[in-house]
Amino acid sequence: MSQSTFSLTYDGGIRDGFDAEAVKARVIELLRLNEKQGQRVFSGASVVLRHGLSEDDAVRYCARLNAIGMAVALRMEDAAAPPPAAPVAPVSGTQDAVEGGIVPFEFRGEGGEFFRIWIVNVVLSILTLGIYSAWAKVRTQRYFYGNTRLAGSSFEYLADPVRILKGRLIAFGLLVLYVVSDQFSPLFGILAFIALMLLMPWIVHSSLRFRNHNSAWRGVRFGFDGSLGDAYRNWLLWPIAGALSLGLLMPWVFRKQIAYAIEGSRFGDTRFGFDGGVKRIYLIFGACLGVLLLCVVAAGFVLGLVTPAVVSASAGSEPGMLGLVLAVIGMVPPLIGYFLAFALFVAWMTNYRFNGSRLGMHRFEADYRFGSYTRLVLVNTLGMVFTLGLFYPWAKVRSARYAAEHTRVIADGSLDEFAASQDQDVNATGGEMGELFDIGIGF
Repeated sequence: MSQSTFSLTYDGGIRDGFDAEAVKARVIELLRLNEKQGQRVFSGASVVLRHGLSEDDAVRYCARLNAIGMAVALRMEDAAAPPPAAPVAPVSGTQDAVEGGIVPFEFRGEGGEFFRIWIVNVVLSILTLGIYSAWAKVRTQRYFYGNTRLAGSSFEYLADPVRILKGRLIAFGLLVLYVVSDQFSPLFGILAFIALMLLMPWIVHSSLRFRNHNSAWRGVRFGFDGSLGDAYRNWLLWPIAGALSLGLLMPWVFRKQIAYAIEGSRFGDTRFGFDGGVKRIYLIFGACLGVLLLCVVAAGFVLGLVTPAVVSASAGSEPGMLGLVLAVIGMVPPLIGYFLAFALFVAWMTNYRFNGSRLGMHRFEADYRFGSYTRLVLVNTLGMVFTLGLFYPWAKVRSARYAAEHTRVIADGSLDEFAASQDQDVNATGGEMGELFDIGIGF
């Protein structure tokens, strides 16, 4: 006995609580219908969207189309009857649009391949006294963007190296002014520092706009619409409040900064959203602080144990040598604590940002694990130390591959549904100042 199959039919009905015009616009955009096809789907006549579906697929597709406001219906097909006439063009589009599930990121770069790009970048940047560094940045970003794929499509980095060079020269000039000012007058140095702090929210705002504007996927650019006023609140006003609270409000401030960066971003004309709770931030900060304090206590305990033995073994030695030995022994546990706290913070914060983010109906997921991420950072660090920095290309590729393997999109429908929105030209100065002054945004 053959298994029953089902068809999806639509007669133009709109579910209660949905605006008819908004649903029509969403369906036309989602299925990429031309004017004639759109008129046929919403003519009121019964239209077959899909046929030959299993019961499970039919129920899943029906639920997802209903979720955007279409009052679709399921009908059992007669196995003995011929299949319905070919439906309107949305058949393949509907299948792509309603199919969802887990869509993993992929990274296809190789350490040896990137090493050749990196070493040329380093040599040319030295020979040109840093001028080539703007082109080096673009080459590096395009390599990593191009080797990062989602649903079979790679990302694009579209920045112009000439514009980056101009921004970098301006930022470098301001950095020199800031460094030199303190040599001439301490008061002038303080004023320059205050000016930099007042500029920092603008630098962050400009960096986010520049990065997003020059990133694209499937020909659609990202963008950033967060306001400059909100940047000053999140990077100046709230941090001051956090400092005045003796750090008690800093996790809340950090959450505000993350939300600003994510919620101000968009892909095409679809905005990102963020719903991560503040309690999780406090848990992360508390866990990292606990690791540091534990290692400081361990340092004191270790010194208490080894000091008598070291003093006995160093009898007759220079007092300075004894102090050096004890200082080295005492530094080991805090350094281990810092390393572990760093790995824990990055792993848990990455999960927090991804798991709280969404784009339209799609959500994101990350599962960085403390153990595996700690091993990654440890191997990268040891590789950099023992090769005097030559391991850098492999470390960067290993980090990118780990990120891709542990992040994914939980798609609710097609990922190819986003309309492009043209941004105005974005200046590179803010982005370069963020790098030059080492203001890490980290989102």
